[in-house]
Amino acid sequence: MTLAFKPKDKVGDNSSQLVCESFSLDGCRDALVEMIIVDELPFKFVEGKGFKKFVDKLTCGNHTRFVVPSRFTVARDVLKLYVNEKNRLRDMFVKNKYRVSLTTDCWTSRQNINYMVLTAHFIDSDWKLHKRILSFSPIENHKGDTIGKTIEKNLKDWGIERVMTLTVDNASSNDTVVAYLLKRFNKGLLFGGEFLHVRCCAHILNLIVTDAFKEHNDCIDRIRYVVRFIRWNSTYMMLEAAVKFEKAFDRLEDEDTSYRHDMSPNKEDWTNARITTRSGSRQGCSSISTTSTQTVSGLDVNIDFDSNENVGEDFVYDTIVEEFEDDSTTPFEQGSSEIDIYLLEANVRTEGDFDILQWWKMNSDRFKVLGHMARDILAIPVSIVASESVVDSSRCSLAPKTVEALICTQNWLNSDPIHLQFQHELEEASKFEGFLVVMENEKELEDLPDFDKLSITD
Repeated sequence: MTLAFKPKDKVGDNSSQLVCESFSLDGCRDALVEMIIVDELPFKFVEGKGFKKFVDKLTCGNHTRFVVPSRFTVARDVLKLYVNEKNRLRDMFVKNKYRVSLTTDCWTSRQNINYMVLTAHFIDSDWKLHKRILSFSPIENHKGDTIGKTIEKNLKDWGIERVMTLTVDNASSNDTVVAYLLKRFNKGLLFGGEFLHVRCCAHILNLIVTDAFKEHNDCIDRIRYVVRFIRWNSTYMMLEAAVKFEKAFDRLEDEDTSYRHDMSPNKEDWTNARITTRSGSRQGCSSISTTSTQTVSGLDVNIDFDSNENVGEDFVYDTIVEEFEDDSTTPFEQGSSEIDIYLLEANVRTEGDFDILQWWKMNSDRFKVLGHMARDILAIPVSIVASESVVDSSRCSLAPKTVEALICTQNWLNSDPIHLQFQHELEEASKFEGFLVVMENEKELEDLPDFDKLSITD
């Protein structure tokens, strides 16, 4: 039998000793299931000749060989892992009683199945920001009452009683959703749910930008034409990349007659493109991508109130006081003195790699009440783009139960904390990449058993 070794893991030990780790069939099977989920592989991957040969070579020296399970066994194991991870995550919510902020969105598949995704955003006791998909389930329709009842059912299932906000798009049905939750969850909401409804800033900004682009439609269309063989998901990213190659396009026009066309951009088009990209710089709108960190002026490490007018100051002060009175066991006088001390401190420079969560982690012992408030407020998402990126039409060939198990479990396994650095989040949002493609075509669906008919005890 061949032994497996791993480096000795001991703090302060610089030796290169190896520790023997016994071969585990169960461990291999668990790792295989996680690989299928995390790497978005089709179930039939495990039945490929090349993969089986690879596994056979890995275990050829062991007396106990790892037998690659069938796609049906992998399907059952996926559901088992989903149930186990869900129970573990539910216990965490019940034990810690985090106040969560929610995002939700709906989507209709090509099979006319309505889906709703519900995601929880929260900051843990170590000041790490997390995003967990609670549900990706079919619903009867997109009506407000239906969505509201589904959210209520999911929150009860997860044992979540304390809700900060619900971020949704501008659909009129979402007003009904919010009204429903206000009636059903009044005790678990702050300020009677006055700030429950958060409208997605990405959608609002998109409407503004779309309207602004109308003035330059001709130049954008011409530039889009010359890069038509490149799949751009973002007009801004297309223009930003294209202007860097203006001279290359000019030279292409001189040397390639097939390129010349009435739609070729002229000098005025390139000038307008440069103006558009400068006015829509990522730095200016980066704060929409993950949280409302830059919006909450009073808790953003003493950013000057004068630049945010008195409305922001009054909102923050009143919010802190009301939250303190309703949700804190600390004497009121202490809370008031915390606010005074906090506001008198020098402003902190937030340029570069400044991490506001790390700042609050280091100072939360000094500002216990404000730290409690900051933890709730800084977790508020101002965009549902992250939710929308889940709902890729390529998954519509799967049974709904399969979709939920795969999408949720992948999110839970990829559970690294989120950093409040906006650049990569904005790029991710603009790509709108799907989380999961587990089938190469719809024909494979015919060979896959319905999860609803599978026993997870097999």
